Amino acid sequence: MNSEIYTRILEQALLPFIKNKYDCDDFEFLQDNAPIQKSKLSMNWFKENSIKLVSFPTKSPDLNPIEKIWNDLKKHDRRRICRNPRRTEKIQSKKNWKKISTKKIRAQIKHLDKIIPKILENGGEFNI
Repeated sequence: MNSEIYTRILEQALLPFIKNKYDCDDFEFLQDNAPIQKSKLSMNWFKENSIKLVSFPTKSPDLNPIEKIWNDLKKHDRRRICRNPRRTEKIQSKKNWKKISTKKIRAQIKHLDKIIPKILENGGEFNI
């Protein structure tokens, strides 16, 4: 993906969503510090559309609980695919996704209760 595609997605999906669900004056959008999100084109798009961005330090941890789940899923998929190359990655991912318990997902979310205060104490940075 590049900045042009990213801003096109924002234009086609985010803008209609914001206009439909939020008072645009109160809306703030959170994104990480990926190069396509910090590019001139992307930053100008937000400015032109009067969308405020939530700012946070560049060394902020990823606070999206699903990221840990995705990482675990990818690791498990790689191990299984190496042992059985006839299976496609997509089929294996679907099977493994069904094995993820809601207990594991809830644990990831609950973990945020523990680390967010530490992150705030450290001005947005946290080393686990």
